[in-house]
Amino acid sequence: MNRPYQIKFDSFRMMVFSDGQFPVTKDFFLAGANGDREVERFPGEFEVALNFVCLQIGSKLILIDTGFGEAGEQESGHLLTRLEQSGIHRHMIDYVVLSHSHADHTGGLVKNEKPAFPNAVHIMSKKEWLYAKQTPDSRQFKVINKVLPLLTLIEEDTEILPDVWLKHTPGHTPGHLTVEVRTNHGVYLITNDVFNIPHSISNTSLRVVLEEDPVQGITTRNQLIQLACKEQAFIHSCHFPYPGLGMIENRDSLYQWKPIDILS
Repeated sequence: MNRPYQIKFDSFRMMVFSDGQFPVTKDFFLAGANGDREVERFPGEFEVALNFVCLQIGSKLILIDTGFGEAGEQESGHLLTRLEQSGIHRHMIDYVVLSHSHADHTGGLVKNEKPAFPNAVHIMSKKEWLYAKQTPDSRQFKVINKVLPLLTLIEEDTEILPDVWLKHTPGHTPGHLTVEVRTNHGVYLITNDVFNIPHSISNTSLRVVLEEDPVQGITTRNQLIQLACKEQAFIHSCHFPYPGLGMIENRDSLYQWKPIDILS
């Protein structure tokens, strides 16, 4: 996984990089199971993937989230290295989209206590910034604060480049963003932490314990599923098995995940 998974056509390139993985407990990562037999098969502790997307739209590079960064333990924090191994130097990034404020998505914002992507416009929902400010002693807030001069806050769904939209998908956190890209070859939805495991597409009650609004989370998941099916969109999810890209199928009124490696 040192080399990214890529989709490329015309002036569009989507690259998926692994930041590594990190350990979680079933109680933390698979809340809301309510006796789901699929969830019961999971061990008490397991590893979760960290997959992040870099988009090239024409001459512009958009990085969506930054991984654990320097705070990552041996198994994570590799995103910056893997970008550079692929010829993408951190100074080349034009936009850094922050889907939300959690440390596994914002830790890589700094390198040696300075902005890791100094030439990039950093974008976050204003609701997310206000949410992060509620925990001023947290590492994630302190990291975001170090890039404050580069940060643009948005209050509504925003088109940052032609056909590249940042859309509010709250629940996991109040200002969580999904990136929607419309191309001549299909729609791509980079959903970040809306879904935590592939089975959460079949059971939208599944969530992490710290989901800020579980009821809104279910609504958001169901809305994205409907959109993905209607548009026959490609979906990317950060914590799904690498590369975290696939589609959603409706089989006998049950929505299921179909990963990219078995797409026909």
